[in-house]
Amino acid sequence: MVLMDSLYYKKKNGVIKDVLVAESKWNTSRLGRSGKHKAIKQMSQEWVLRTMNKLIKKMPSQTYTTLKRFIENNQYRARLFRLKPKSHNTIQISIYKIKNKGLKAFSEIKDRQLHLYQ
Repeated sequence: MVLMDSLYYKKKNGVIKDVLVAESKWNTSRLGRSGKHKAIKQMSQEWVLRTMNKLIKKMPSQTYTTLKRFIENNQYRARLFRLKPKSHNTIQISIYKIKNKGLKAFSEIKDRQLHLYQ
């Protein structure tokens, strides 16, 4: 089963108020496509909804059903995290806001380098 890499939500007074869907890619890896004729782009609203349906079918939950309603109503945020090696001990992490759920536009919002020590 293919799922999004991360699904986050915030609650206020026990009620879900904010939903974030995130995908991570390493180096030059690209977002994929699925469905008939590979017409559905990974992280598009349609892809996220199909993925939520699979998740709900496998692990039914009122929380997942509520999160799905947020996605159906286009009331969620989507982010792409791109990790690229820069040297033997440095990784660049770029975070992209997916401006529309059809993935026609990205906007880089953060770019950081993480130094790894051995």
